[in-house]
Amino acid sequence: MFNSIDKITAQLPVLVINEPIPLPHNEYRLEVRGSKSLLALKLAEQYQNYVVVLIKDQDAKDESENKYYTTGIVAKVLLNMTSPNGSRRIKVSSKVRCQIQRFIEESGTTLVEFTTTPSIISDIEKASAAKELIKKELKNNDGGDSVFEKSDIDEIVNRESISSDELTDVLASSLKAPSKEKIRYLVELDITNRMIMLLEDMHKQKYFQSLEDTIDQEVRRSINESQKEYYLREKMKAIQNELGDKAKKESDIDELREKIKKANMPKNIEEKA
Repeated sequence: MFNSIDKITAQLPVLVINEPIPLPHNEYRLEVRGSKSLLALKLAEQYQNYVVVLIKDQDAKDESENKYYTTGIVAKVLLNMTSPNGSRRIKVSSKVRCQIQRFIEESGTTLVEFTTTPSIISDIEKASAAKELIKKELKNNDGGDSVFEKSDIDEIVNRESISSDELTDVLASSLKAPSKEKIRYLVELDITNRMIMLLEDMHKQKYFQSLEDTIDQEVRRSINESQKEYYLREKMKAIQNELGDKAKKESDIDELREKIKKANMPKNIEEKA
C-alpha cells in the first residue's frame, strides 16, 4: 500500500511517541499506553494496520498541534500484544517519511492527513563516494561497534541489495547518539545530505568514544595509585606502631634495671631481679 517510491496522500490514525526516532527501513518495538493511542491501534485495523508515527517536539512551548514535528513516518503494525499492566506492546515496520497536512479528530482519537515524501538524491556521485567511505570506515573500525548499537551493522551494510536510501536510515537509526540529534535524519529527504551527516556523526562518535576511553584509563590509573598509596600508608603505620611498642618495652626494662640498682638490694636478690 505504501512504499518508498510513490507519493501518496491519505489519512491514518496517529501514534505519538517520544523515542526512539523512527526512520524508514527499520523495525521498532514500542510500548503504547493512553486511551487515544490505544484507540488509534484499534482504528488501525480498518486501515490494514497502518499508522502514522509522530515525534513530540520537546522544545514546543504549548500543547497545540505544533508540539509535533511535521515530518512523520508511515508504519505498519506487525505485532500487537497486551501487557500485564494493560498497555500494548507492538512491533512496527517503518515504510516511508510523510509530511503532515492536517489533524482530524474522530471517535475519540486523532487521524492525520498526510502526503508521503520519498527520498531524493541531489548528487549521485557524491552519495556514491560517501557510501564507499562509510563502508571503509566500518571496515577499519571493527564493524562500527564503538559507533552503532546493532552488532550486525557490518553484515547489513555489505548486503549487495541495500540501497543508499536504506543504508543511511539503518545506520542513522542505530547510531550511538542522543535522540534529539537523530531528528535531522528524520526531516532530511536528500540521501546525499544524509550520507554526509552520517560520516560526520561517525567521526564524532569515534572521537567521543576515544575521549571516554582516555578518561576511563586516567580514572582507573588514579584509583590504582590512590589504593597503592593507601596500602603503603597503612603498612608504614603498622610498622611504626610495632617499632613504637618495642622501643617502649625496651625503655621500661632499662628504667626497671636502674631502679633495682638504686635500691641497693643484696647481691643474690638483685641477680634474681
